[in-house]
Amino acid sequence: MQISLPLRYGGCGLRTHTVSELQRLFVSSALLVAPAVLDATGYSIGPAVLSDDAGIFCPFEYSLQSSIQSLSAHGISSPDFQVGGPNAGKAWASGASEKLYKKTKADLEAIFENMPELERKYAKARVLSCSGIGAQWLAQTPTCHLTQLPDDDMCSAIQLRLGSDTFCADICPHINSDGVECGSQCDREGRHVLTCPSGGVIL
Repeated sequence: MQISLPLRYGGCGLRTHTVSELQRLFVSSALLVAPAVLDATGYSIGPAVLSDDAGIFCPFEYSLQSSIQSLSAHGISSPDFQVGGPNAGKAWASGASEKLYKKTKADLEAIFENMPELERKYAKARVLSCSGIGAQWLAQTPTCHLTQLPDDDMCSAIQLRLGSDTFCADICPHINSDGVECGSQCDREGRHVLTCPSGGVIL
């Protein structure tokens, strides 16, 4: 879920192939070409009229109607095919994307709520940090070899961004400037684990 969110929401900005996303693309594409099709053929693109006397069955129109009805369940309004074209298509598609993103973000929040308290707080803070100022580096294209990241470092950065395991040892391997090893116990994300006097665990 986090991968499919935009960078501003703490995601990786990668599109998904969910049914709702494909339906959004299908409807916005139809909205985009509607004026051109009308000028070239005189045929008006639009969703099917669902009635017994609707006339000739057109799979495209019924698929369009089905997609619009499905998207309406996410609070996305039906587009006006009488005012189609690039601007209308882009505006509708952007609005639909925003509502789908908000639903995905809400679903992610719901998953966090079922986590233990400490893990929940950490997960929410992680996503918030990934959406903050300076966290948009993921969208930047290296301009030369000096700004490129090795594959292993990039994988580690993405794992950290998504809350995946980034540390496979139990003991911190850090060595200070005096050559002294840290030796502290670490959790699966590399954070130091301290034992409090009452026997609990402090991160």
